[in-house]
Amino acid sequence: MLGPDAVKDIAEVPLSDNTIASRIDNMSTDIESHVLENIRISRKFALQVDESTDISGHSQLLANARFVDENAIRENFLFCKTLPEKNNWRRNFSVTLQYLNHGELTWENCTSVCTDGANAELCEQNKKP
Repeated sequence: MLGPDAVKDIAEVPLSDNTIASRIDNMSTDIESHVLENIRISRKFALQVDESTDISGHSQLLANARFVDENAIRENFLFCKTLPEKNNWRRNFSVTLQYLNHGELTWENCTSVCTDGANAELCEQNKKP
């Protein structure tokens, strides 16, 4: 459909499992760095955190961030982390805190935390000096 030259060019593109996985990782890292940078520029953000169970029965902690980007309110997926078998709200907070530290985000700039009814009291306690 594109001709023999296009077939030759496409054949030269490396498509091994490792190459594709590496490119997906690179794209994911790039998207994550842009989202984190936009949140840092915005300074204030809100978190929505929820725990879910995947098809294999493992607990996953998912987080979305809402922030102002120029003149629009944006909502972006922030992370999905596998939780240990014995899990509680303290562990959820610890996983969230580790990610915020990794992304150079601080609790002082977090305006609110929305959960599915889980205890978010510790989040409020950590915002106080």
